[in-house]
Amino acid sequence: MAIQSLLQQYVLNPVGLIAISGIIPIIIFYLRRPEPERKVMPSMEFFQEDERRSKLRNALKKLQNNILLLINILAIMLLALGIAGLYLQEQGEERTVIIYDKSVSMQEEHAEAVSTVLSEASTDNTVIVAGEETQVFNNLNRQAAADIIREQEPIYQQADMASALQQARLHEGSILLLSNLGVSDSLVNSYSDLGAERGLHQMDYSTENELGIIDAGEDYIEVRNYRDRKTTFNLDINSEAREISLRPEETSRINTSFDQGRNTVELPRDGLSADNQAYVYVPESEKVSVEYVGPRNRYLSTALETISTVEETSNGELLILNEETNSFNSEKPKILMQGSSDQWNIDSSSEKEFKLESPYNIRGESEILDIEPSNSSESFSNPENALFKEENRFYYNIEDEELRDSFVYPVIWKDMIHALESPTNFENSNLQVENSNFSSPGFYGEKGVNYFGDPNTEYNQIETESMSSMIRENQASAIAILLLIILSSETLILLNRGVYR
Repeated sequence: MAIQSLLQQYVLNPVGLIAISGIIPIIIFYLRRPEPERKVMPSMEFFQEDERRSKLRNALKKLQNNILLLINILAIMLLALGIAGLYLQEQGEERTVIIYDKSVSMQEEHAEAVSTVLSEASTDNTVIVAGEETQVFNNLNRQAAADIIREQEPIYQQADMASALQQARLHEGSILLLSNLGVSDSLVNSYSDLGAERGLHQMDYSTENELGIIDAGEDYIEVRNYRDRKTTFNLDINSEAREISLRPEETSRINTSFDQGRNTVELPRDGLSADNQAYVYVPESEKVSVEYVGPRNRYLSTALETISTVEETSNGELLILNEETNSFNSEKPKILMQGSSDQWNIDSSSEKEFKLESPYNIRGESEILDIEPSNSSESFSNPENALFKEENRFYYNIEDEELRDSFVYPVIWKDMIHALESPTNFENSNLQVENSNFSSPGFYGEKGVNYFGDPNTEYNQIETESMSSMIRENQASAIAILLLIILSSETLILLNRGVYR
């Protein structure tokens, strides 16, 4: 591994060095060639030459006899280095700052980004990964830098390219920009200025966002044509195709009727596939189901009936407990009335005046259990323990008779229920991935999670030339010229020896 890492500092494709093995058959050929015919000399004058001169002449003669072997070995070595992509950096160009944009718009370019690092990076690199936060990796060779880029997963939101630019200014080296720069014009200009100062090469990208879903509602899908020409395409809703035509750069709201449950909307796939699909979930019921356990309370039942987003059932998502029982150790959210004092672990109480804070503004007098709210609890009364919320429990620590005749009685119950369990509706059943706890689009239980494109996003290419590319081109040209000279020399030697006569 150490040898491989060393080779990757100087060649782009170390496997190409296998071509050097072509020297072996050449050497075997020369070792097995027939010896020249020897003749006996009648004179002894040959043996009277100066010994030193004879050794020099023999050495020169050996070199002359084997010059073609040396030329062929050198030619094969140059050819192998050319295949492997020899890359010797010039002094002063030994550091590169690599900026990688991990936003989803670069997802289709991920392999190209890795390839660009392997071909454009230096022997010593700093990698700056722009995501929700900016990560910096220092002192990496080319392979290690490519591995960092390869490991990155896309994020379904705008990468923080401004912070990445600030980090780049803190590190020396020319800039290798792995981004399509879907950012503001001012930030594009800042990157361009940095490139003018330090040298910048932006990777080539082919991603083209042609069509995208930019919004969805209970009865519509909003689609944008990013092309500069009229486009006709099929919009598939639950595998049923509808033909749609949009003018250049037009956004259109398309009315539709979704089924209850899961609905999938698809556009033809393009360079940004994330916004070619939408996951729409239509809830079957938009009410919170509540289960009441306790003695009959017609005032509470009437209050629950007046709340349009609440329904009383025998197995609800939320429990209202008003009697002592050990059978309700459920993790469901609960509203605990004073009748369920065994859930409070409190035996004492006292008669107190109370006030429910705004927006209720109700005063009264009631027996209040002596429970102490924790520091993390949220109180809606004075004293604090008359009505408060703690984690997934509401403590309704007031005698219910005190509030039954108030017109805000149903409002208090509605607010307590909704604080513990939001009513299911289209809005909270359909989320955008950047505003959710989910990492990618799709269906998650009874929720649809989507990535909607920004209709105003434009990609930008900074017109700068890669210094390292110029160096590589010059080095490749130098190898080609040397190889041509060597092969030409071999041809001249063969001509001089009369091989082609």
